[in-house]
Amino acid sequence: MAPKRMKIVNVEGNIVELRGYGYDENALAIGAPLQAASFENYGVAVMIEDDSIVRAQLNMFDRNISIVYLQ
Repeated sequence: MAPKRMKIVNVEGNIVELRGYGYDENALAIGAPLQAASFENYGVAVMIEDDSIVRAQLNMFDRNISIVYLQ
């Protein structure tokens, strides 16, 4: 998966949530529709305990899919 530009949208306790912003210029250059090229379709939630990431969740909002990665 290609890199996605993200910004922090919420910090609550030991969970940090990020959400994509902007558009994939390469996808737009080859004619992809704006919705398909939007980084807003992606998000990440990271759980931190004892200065280590113990859980990361990749959200693909346009597909209603979440993938959870555990330590």
